[in-house]
Amino acid sequence: MEEVMVARRRKVNFSKREVRVLLEEVERLRGPLLGIGRDHNVARRGLQSIEQAWDHVAACVSAVAPVRRQHRDVRKKWADLKWAALRANAEATDVVSRTILRIIRGEDSGLQQRGK
Repeated sequence: MEEVMVARRRKVNFSKREVRVLLEEVERLRGPLLGIGRDHNVARRGLQSIEQAWDHVAACVSAVAPVRRQHRDVRKKWADLKWAALRANAEATDVVSRTILRIIRGEDSGLQQRGK
């Protein structure tokens, strides 16, 4: 018996437009996504609403993407962007990092007013 290995194809990198939509949706849904306003004991219903919120973000990103993005893809991209922004906290010169830091701090970045 010969084992056949199937190569997994890597997804296309996130475009600038996809990152912008991701930031807009995370900012709009930052309460459910980032746990703002909830206590530390997350009930089962709370976990489901978080998953639904990430599913919504993935659907919005997929609408402008050349490939379908799943919620775990956009969640990982958010985590990677957030890590890079926090790492460059003092020297945050690019728009994406500054926007992420504003979202994390709970400040209004103005993306929604311009974009929607």
